[in-house]
Amino acid sequence: MAHTPMVALAAVLFAATSVVSAAERDLGHETLTPNDGWASFSGGTSGGAAADRTRIYTVQDRRGLQAALQDGDKPKIIYVDGDIDANTDDDGGSIACDKYAAPGFTLDAYVQAFEPAVWSTSTQPSGPLEDARRTSQQNQAARVQLQVGSNTTIVGLHDTAFVSGAQLALNGVDNVIIRNLNFEDTYDCFPSWDPSDGGSWSPRYASLSISGSTHVWIDHNSFDTSLHPDAGQPVFLGREFQVHASALDVSHGSDLVTVSWNEFHDYDRAVEIGAAEGTAVDPAKVRVTLHHNLFQGTATDAPRVRAGQVHLYNNLYDIPDLSRYQFSWGLDPDARLFAENNFFLSSDARPNRLLRAFNASALHTSGTLLGPALSAAPVDVLAVYNAEHDAQLAPDVGWTPTLTLGVDATQNVVGAVRDGAGPLSVP
Repeated sequence: MAHTPMVALAAVLFAATSVVSAAERDLGHETLTPNDGWASFSGGTSGGAAADRTRIYTVQDRRGLQAALQDGDKPKIIYVDGDIDANTDDDGGSIACDKYAAPGFTLDAYVQAFEPAVWSTSTQPSGPLEDARRTSQQNQAARVQLQVGSNTTIVGLHDTAFVSGAQLALNGVDNVIIRNLNFEDTYDCFPSWDPSDGGSWSPRYASLSISGSTHVWIDHNSFDTSLHPDAGQPVFLGREFQVHASALDVSHGSDLVTVSWNEFHDYDRAVEIGAAEGTAVDPAKVRVTLHHNLFQGTATDAPRVRAGQVHLYNNLYDIPDLSRYQFSWGLDPDARLFAENNFFLSSDARPNRLLRAFNASALHTSGTLLGPALSAAPVDVLAVYNAEHDAQLAPDVGWTPTLTLGVDATQNVVGAVRDGAGPLSVP
């Protein structure tokens, strides 16, 4: 991918007049509207809206983005102009997977070493090749993982602003806004192999990783895997070679997050909420809102709620192909999902495909429609599940959402989300 040099990193936009005129909408200075989901609670989310003139940047390459992100925790606005490819060196040259590989590592050798006939199916990989894989992965991580500080807004100047191959990582921060970006193909060259339970490949990088962070607004973005589609990956060790983790991962006690008007395209796993890797999580302190998002061709996890009070409303699920589709809503024991007025657009998906419970205990759902756009029928997702399972889900999740700008009638969701989700074409 061709890249133009970074523009005006040190000499910032001077009140943004060189990029955003007074008559234009300036997404960088916008803040989350009061009552718009959990991120509006307890002080709201303003990102870098209060940035002074010396902390407003426009960037066009990885080097520029990385430099802007290193400007501490004072309010800052970063405008992305054009295409940013994280798998590039400081001169903009492309870095292929083999350039990250540690000495002694090849995928062929790794696969041969951990064939079931050679390696135990109950023992995690170890030894020189596993060490080399980890080193290789660390080499890539040093380029593609970009740390985002508190009080930051990152926004695409136009609907053609791309961030490719990168993971924006929010670790223990507060007050961040990510808007109007096309996240493309955040792929892991060196996913780990887990031989247990039938075996699986485990990639590392979500496009957006929110860990131990609060007050985060994710709005009008697109997440896509089209350059290395999951459906086109080869099979190694009897399992599809997974190079994409989820698009969005909200984990380790992250709280007060609103995810609105985004598009998620063709991910095997779209959104994961509440993972904590063995640490106990209080569901009442993982609070996330998802509304008016498009899930197009996603196979699972839209979302997967491991823990948390999650309000899921007015989302559109477009299921064009059942061959890869498994489920949309995944619920774990500490999930407290309140789902209302969501639309599943499919001509042949059955109601019992929409939900999968992993020892979950409760679900509130209402207003769900399933079927073609003009002839969808109401579905009681909870009743369908309980009719087929001995372990029943209770209808009371212990809380009721109050932070919305209004819940649309389900029959209006297709038009609203089709017209409004994804990056904005700002004049």
